[in-house]
Amino acid sequence: MINHLTKNWGAKIICLAAASILWSYVSISQNMVTKLPGSIKIKAVNISDNYAVQFDQKTVEISVKAKSSIWQNLTVDSFTASVDLAGISSGTHELPVNVFTVLSDVQIIEKTPSRITVSV
Repeated sequence: MINHLTKNWGAKIICLAAASILWSYVSISQNMVTKLPGSIKIKAVNISDNYAVQFDQKTVEISVKAKSSIWQNLTVDSFTASVDLAGISSGTHELPVNVFTVLSDVQIIEKTPSRITVSV
């Protein structure tokens, strides 16, 4: 048993080095999916001048998928959240929340809430 462990040191060191390099490459290139710290303020878009708007939720929280190198630059200001009120009449409506980012290689996985109640 001892002979088996002490033979072929060169091959064992090369295999260990190759495994370490491969593990480092995979862990660096992995995309992280996690909740963005902080909340994004929801804004109304395409609203008629004659209407006032009230939301039941004022902010949205999101989960984002991005490479670990991009996570260092992500902030709440990297995203915008809106509710499109085009063609909406006065009353109460349940509308989807739209979240966008201008950053490439960033994918929005989940938003909470995905819909909000809007009183116009």
